[in-house]
Order: sequence, then C-alpha cells, then structure tokens
Amino acid sequence: MGDYRGKRGRGSENKVAFVASVEMRNGHPYRLHFDPVQGFSFEAFKPWAARALALRHSDFEQSDRF
Repeated sequence: MGDYRGKRGRGSENKVAFVASVEMRNGHPYRLHFDPVQGFSFEAFKPWAARALALRHSDFEQSDRF
C-alpha cells in the first residue's frame, strides 16, 4: 500500500465538511450532489443554501411537482 502520515478516522485533520443533496423525481432518487462547506454551522450553510436551494424559473417550469 504505502506509507501514510497523520491520523486516520475521526481524529484526522484532513476531513472536509460536505452537504449531500438528492433530487427526487416521481418519488425516486434521481440525482445526488455533494458540495463542500466550511463547517456544520448555520453560517456555513447560508452561502450553500442561497446557491443550491434557489429555485430558478427554468427549474420551476421543468419540475414534475408543480
């Protein structure tokens, strides 16, 4: 395998916080997307939410739910 430096698992300093979002179509998962975020706080999620959860007009027209 090779030599690894640093801690593994929970104590690792190399971890990256991320958000996973799932697009559903007809009650089934259709698409999965992972985005890195600064951390798991409300302040860290605000920029992600503004970008990822904003419903654009083109998305609204193509949606099965509306």
